Amino acid sequence: MRFQRLIFLICALFTLFILLSLGLSLSYPELPSQPGKIYFYSNQKRDDLGLLLQEAFKSAQKSIAISIFNFSDRQLLKTLKEAELRGVDVQIFADESAFYQLEKIFPQVCQDTKLQGLMHRKIVIIDDHLVFMGSANFTKESLQVHENILLAVDSTSLAEALLHEKGGGRSYIFSHQTAELFLLPQDKEAEKTLIDRINGAQKSLKVAMFTWTSARFAEAVIAAHKRGVLVEVALDRQSCHGTSRKIARLLHREGIALFQNQGPGLLHHKFALIDDTTLITGSANWTVGAFKRNAEVVLILNPLTAEQQHFFSDLWAILTLSSKRPDKLAYAA
Repeated sequence: MRFQRLIFLICALFTLFILLSLGLSLSYPELPSQPGKIYFYSNQKRDDLGLLLQEAFKSAQKSIAISIFNFSDRQLLKTLKEAELRGVDVQIFADESAFYQLEKIFPQVCQDTKLQGLMHRKIVIIDDHLVFMGSANFTKESLQVHENILLAVDSTSLAEALLHEKGGGRSYIFSHQTAELFLLPQDKEAEKTLIDRINGAQKSLKVAMFTWTSARFAEAVIAAHKRGVLVEVALDRQSCHGTSRKIARLLHREGIALFQNQGPGLLHHKFALIDDTTLITGSANWTVGAFKRNAEVVLILNPLTAEQQHFFSDLWAILTLSSKRPDKLAYAA
């Protein structure tokens, strides 16, 4: 037992060293330069997500539209206010939890009072064509410490769909890739569509999820495991022993490879990678509330380019190497 604790302590310290090293040497991310090409960024891969968004705000000439759950990063707020002061039209749709603080700085901030759940999207649209979306809230912790990804693409058609709430699984073509867009909670077929994609997995399935309480997604993932698909699941350590515990226990009991992050921040991802060619990503956790009540965005991208596959291969390696496999007794009933 003492030896196991010593090994765990060494691994935890090593993980912390890696993450702190990454934080101290963040790279300068460049804005998308090729229209129609989808770019990915992750703070786990040393991309400075806060600086990326600051540069996006600085590049705005006419408008910035934001849908966000939490927004408190001071530098980002300062850069956004500077854009407004130079004449850029700034529109913000925020969750109630962030609304009152944002209203002090941006009186025009809006709140959807008809929404039964959360405004949980994380979307920025610059000048009606440059789109950013992903799992990161606009807080210092989420941008620098918590594990997140952002997707960016220069696309007038996708920007228009997001601005005018045109989801419904509509398909968009980006450099020989197809992206299906779903906007929750109005797109009732989104959950079924995602589960159908999981049911179609043939070789591998990798899931990184902050909060997972949906039994339907668990059933689909377990079914994939039982038919011989190589399944790996990474969950947030705190959520594993809290909100997501029931699902974590179920997956562990079924023999699915389960990883818990061990770094100082949250594993805040919301993505699934199917056969290394199809990506499900966006703001939605795998919960009933996300698909029935919250305002969320989900994108299904296929097929991933070689560059994108390399990005997620590296990200998954970082994610799993900095995680811990749970003890065999951790989820015993």
